[in-house]
Amino acid sequence: MGAWDDISRRQMYITGGVSVAEHYEPGFIKPLSGNVVETCATMSWMQLTQFLLELTGEAKYAEAMERLLINHVFAAQDIDEGLNRYHTAPNGSKPNGFFHGPNCCTASGHRIISLLPTFIYAEKGKEFYINQYLASEYDGGNFSFTVHTQYPETEKVEITITSEKAVNKKLNLRIPAWCKSPKVIVNGNELDLIKPDTYLKLSYKWKKGDKIELVFPMEVAWVKRENHSEYSYTRLPGGEYMYTESPTDKIPYTFIRGPVVYALDMVWNPQIEESNADFKTDMRINTGSLPVLVKKPYGNMLGPVYEAKALYKGNEVNVLLAPFTNIGQWFRPGSDDKPGKRENAFSYAIWVYNTEVL
Repeated sequence: MGAWDDISRRQMYITGGVSVAEHYEPGFIKPLSGNVVETCATMSWMQLTQFLLELTGEAKYAEAMERLLINHVFAAQDIDEGLNRYHTAPNGSKPNGFFHGPNCCTASGHRIISLLPTFIYAEKGKEFYINQYLASEYDGGNFSFTVHTQYPETEKVEITITSEKAVNKKLNLRIPAWCKSPKVIVNGNELDLIKPDTYLKLSYKWKKGDKIELVFPMEVAWVKRENHSEYSYTRLPGGEYMYTESPTDKIPYTFIRGPVVYALDMVWNPQIEESNADFKTDMRINTGSLPVLVKKPYGNMLGPVYEAKALYKGNEVNVLLAPFTNIGQWFRPGSDDKPGKRENAFSYAIWVYNTEVL
């Protein structure tokens, strides 16, 4: 627990991912690009966090798993063939990195995805816990229900009891820490005093057709990166990367919606002249106003999608921001001209500089 608290405080990225060049660095050293957020580390961090959740029942562990699941787990997976990247940096390029196996991360990515259903629910006697909100069906014999939702693309989760016989059950619903004004409605009656970052305990004799509605309003915001530095690295004789940091007054920002972290991805921005754009030198985002909600350019994307104002090489442009998990799309949909699998064809970035940075 002590190690988990230390890593989550210092070495966990905003997406929930962990690891820098297959280890943890001192202090708050978390480079934005390069060999960071290894898929093996994603797997072991998810498992460790799940075990601690089972041992303690503390909502913070399920909260950390949600952030990682929503943002980084599927960002590491190629949408075309299902392969997993070795590292999935917050700022990087693709498709190079998706196609490198077989290796440990290829196996770890598939393993953690196959384990995801075991992280959703937990049961102990008459206590039943819903840890993650995903569209699903649960059938435990005497107690069953369905979950209808498009969360986190939408804010609403609907749980309908499907058990044939009435059953006494203490249903524990995780209320996300990030949500300031959650709503819980049981059979049309809204409950009071719903506290974030806890489990809400509902003790009822549940019968078929009972309905629980959850609404988790998601606020949008620009977030300034904390503990940001410039990073350089050296390599040890065995090849390991070790990082050093130097102070800088140029601090990047990212856009978030509730627990969802967004990225500027050149796959979704063909209006920019280079597919592999240099965000650090050429792109500046206007963080003085919030991006505008727009229609998704492709139906199979995770949304919603927003449009922001920016400067690219000094020229005004509008750019699309999409949830980071979409970076598994490494070619432009509808295009027969796919880049080579070893190319760095399309750049993406969670963290971008604003127009105040020269």
